[in-house]
Amino acid sequence: MHGRVKSVEREKEEKKTDEERREDLAKVRMYHEVAGKVLALKKQKLYEPHVLPLTSHLLLLNPEFHMVWSYRREVIDALATKADDPTTEMQEIAKTELKLTLRNPKSYSAWFQRQWIIDRGLGDLKKEIGLCNKLLDLGKPLSSTPLLPLRGHVLTHANVPFPFGLLAFLADERNFHCWNYRRHVCKLAGVPLEDQLGYTTQKIEQNFSNYSALHHRSIVLPDPLTADVLFDEIGTVQQAVFTEPDDQSAWFYYRWLLTSMMELVESSAEDAAGFLRSQVQWMDELIEMEANAKWVIVTLADLYYRIGAIDSVGGAEEAKKKSADLYQRAVAIDPDHRRYYEDMAKKNAL
Repeated sequence: MHGRVKSVEREKEEKKTDEERREDLAKVRMYHEVAGKVLALKKQKLYEPHVLPLTSHLLLLNPEFHMVWSYRREVIDALATKADDPTTEMQEIAKTELKLTLRNPKSYSAWFQRQWIIDRGLGDLKKEIGLCNKLLDLGKPLSSTPLLPLRGHVLTHANVPFPFGLLAFLADERNFHCWNYRRHVCKLAGVPLEDQLGYTTQKIEQNFSNYSALHHRSIVLPDPLTADVLFDEIGTVQQAVFTEPDDQSAWFYYRWLLTSMMELVESSAEDAAGFLRSQVQWMDELIEMEANAKWVIVTLADLYYRIGAIDSVGGAEEAKKKSADLYQRAVAIDPDHRRYYEDMAKKNAL
């Protein structure tokens, strides 16, 4: 997949006209010119209002310029301190910051800046959660209309050959930056964990392949985890893998649930073996229907390996043999991970 993307980009580059290449070169020169100005001002420790438009311009071109975001925060703090009414000044600045950071939903630095503003008590937490919900909507555009201009902080089409005024991205249900930010805002807003858990249920029901939602769910589940909660979660995974056995997101989540359950029962060899055998039972049913499903084979091999490691229970040697056979079977299906499977098969022979 990565090679294909590079190939497509290379083809696009080769098809460019001389005029298009000159335009690209002009953009690069403009970027270096603006970057040079901003870094020079930072070196001078200049914290004046006219610095903000320059940093806005640069961050629209390169949203991951961490040093410039840091400088921007220093300028904002300085302006608020010098203002006659610091609270009003920060509220006005916050409006611009929230618009600016929205333009780069895949940028870590932009989300950090947004959180920096929210942590200062600026912005509407309820609206922020609503915005996150829209950004995490399954493949739906957040908006079809141009973004509002950043008052005094945005380049015009006359001097920037890039359509910054248009919303040029789609919502992404897996955007982990947005998930992390939403969780932070929910905490600030006092949203109950039950409500956050309900939201993850909604997103997972839309698409169980949403690993970001599953990861978020693992964080907001009741703490400490109980066997009842873990069995309920495993039941949800069962529904998913019987429907789509090749969905690795479901299997990764299952591995976490399995490890969590083993931590609860590890003090009793009989309880641990009993739980593992209960998992083998339904997994055996699945492998009969999906004989060549990699994740089913590998997970079942792991279950048998765990049973075989409990020497004090009956059937340990038989479990080791089944585990080794399954790992050897995985080699043919997934040769890229041959060495791992062969190593695991050898461990069963020790």
